[in-house]
Amino acid sequence: MALQEVESLRALADLRDRHLRGLGYRHLVFVPQPGCAVGVAFLSRLPVLRTSALAVGELDGEPLRHIVEIEVLDRGRRLVVLNNHWKSRNEGERRTAAGRRRAAEVLARRVRQVLTEDPGTDLVAVGDFNENLEELSDWALQAGLYDPWVELPPRQRGSAAFRGRWQTPDHVLLAPGLRDERGFAYRRGGFRVLRPAFLLERRSGLPRRFAAGGSSDHLPLVLRLGLAER
Repeated sequence: MALQEVESLRALADLRDRHLRGLGYRHLVFVPQPGCAVGVAFLSRLPVLRTSALAVGELDGEPLRHIVEIEVLDRGRRLVVLNNHWKSRNEGERRTAAGRRRAAEVLARRVRQVLTEDPGTDLVAVGDFNENLEELSDWALQAGLYDPWVELPPRQRGSAAFRGRWQTPDHVLLAPGLRDERGFAYRRGGFRVLRPAFLLERRSGLPRRFAAGGSSDHLPLVLRLGLAER
């Protein structure tokens, strides 16, 4: 379970122990970053082999959030997860675009490095990219990653809303190794947006923000991966 905007390891442990008790999330990953009030985090039922933080740098003297790399193991098969939270647009598109470009460069460089060493690596880049499908699709293709948002009809696309309209800022980007029927494997139809009623406003059907008594202004994405025998 990849999470964004988590305040601390203690908050992550509290989420697990109070709200996800008994679901088997034994392994916690949170990498604190000086100057950032929140960071990305990871909960796993699978053993975590290693973690590392990829520095993205700064924008206007403020740190940009690290991309955190996690490798997990299941029955001898390894999966690499790159958890992202790119710069928000809240301070203006022009001012913040450079921060997202830097994150994209860091992520693409790391993906190329991993796939150069082993083209069949099972790898997924996830998180809040603050870029919609139409903005991110060309970059994802250049980086060799597949975005399963394209599998959904346009009317079903959306994990967050801006001015009452659905947006697709959240992504799960799949490396070719996840589509080769070896190790971890993705099959078309294994991606969806989770839309339980308690996360939505009753009238509009849009995400119910935390400030309005909800949980988050983003809906969770679900990615289902199988594990091939060979």
